[in-house]
Amino acid sequence: MRQEYGGSDPTGSVAGADDYVFDVGVVFVHGIGSQAQGATVLSWAEPLLEVLSHVGPSHGFSTRVATADDLVGDAPEITLELSRPDGGRSRMWLLSEARWAEAFHPSRASDVLLWAARFSWRAARRGLAALFHQLWFSTTKRVFPHLLRGLPVWRDGCVGTLSSLVEWVQVLLYGWVSLFVMLVPYVVMFCVLFFFAPVMLCVAVAGVVLLIVAQRLPVLGKRVSPFVADLVTSVGDAQAYRDREIQAAAMRQVLLTRVADASRRARNVVVVAHSQGAAIACRTFLAGDSPWPACLVTVGAATSLLNEVNSVGQWQALGCPPWINIWSPRDLVPAGPMGDSAKAARSRWMETLWHHTAGGFVMRSADGRLELAWRLGSGPECWSGSETLVEQARNARGRRTNLWCGKGTPEAVE
Repeated sequence: MRQEYGGSDPTGSVAGADDYVFDVGVVFVHGIGSQAQGATVLSWAEPLLEVLSHVGPSHGFSTRVATADDLVGDAPEITLELSRPDGGRSRMWLLSEARWAEAFHPSRASDVLLWAARFSWRAARRGLAALFHQLWFSTTKRVFPHLLRGLPVWRDGCVGTLSSLVEWVQVLLYGWVSLFVMLVPYVVMFCVLFFFAPVMLCVAVAGVVLLIVAQRLPVLGKRVSPFVADLVTSVGDAQAYRDREIQAAAMRQVLLTRVADASRRARNVVVVAHSQGAAIACRTFLAGDSPWPACLVTVGAATSLLNEVNSVGQWQALGCPPWINIWSPRDLVPAGPMGDSAKAARSRWMETLWHHTAGGFVMRSADGRLELAWRLGSGPECWSGSETLVEQARNARGRRTNLWCGKGTPEAVE
């Protein structure tokens, strides 16, 4: 497998330094569902242009739309020109899309719905695990530490001792009220998580089965058919990607074609992929079907949900090429930290949420010789500890799990 990170043609030819027309080529890959021609590149390009136009003056450049070609055709493209007021060389960006929504024939509605009923259990387990982690973190790292900080401090001297006794009596008499108010929301969340969520999942699966039966009935068939069609459109891509290898190859080929085209025309290629598009991109690059781009950006990635590969392990084996994964704890099923095991994913999930504590976190190796700490604030100075660990943490947080000698000891700090 080649170790090239962008700037090369996936077909094997390498362009010369003077052959490139663009400095950066960005390929946007859409997620699940049918996308209109040009909708993906347009929905990403407009906010990107707004950001560049906003930050440009403070960084000494201005941005304008050079061309916007065929936004409703087969090959929509947008080019941006970043120019400097001092007369320096302008930078040209090429924005395009990899639209795989019509690269395959969808399966029958019954096949898609039966697959969705089976696959929903896997997705539900991920969502329930993420909710449990968030509940456990909130209780152990926020509620209990807050309660402990509220306990009176024993003071010296007669006056201090008397004052401490009074405060402790108040805590014993009225402290249970605060405890009750703080714990009730978490008790309710726990009940919903472990009792109502499985019931709702069973109801949803039963509803899918009933739809399959209803669409075959003479009277109900015409009424439920539009709803079934919308449902199949929503999840049919995922079913084809998971269970139909030829159709999955057709999806990947669309990405390969767009990356190859961008690599021939731009010095550096950046791939921005969302949801199922992120799973397709990761599978393509990790398998070596195309050289790794200058940077891969995945948003709400379904990599660990839809792919059957050890994404993080393979990525590390490549030397950790640039990969930025953007996720949210509130997006429970498709997004989240990626790991080759539940323990690794949980570790990354907890590490991220520690950044939302009042003080930060400290990681120490088992022998106590290595330490990496993050304190509340902004900028590089918020990191401290071993120099090499700090440098890697600033540049690529995902590599931190391989830095420790033995089992690490994490702790939240105030």
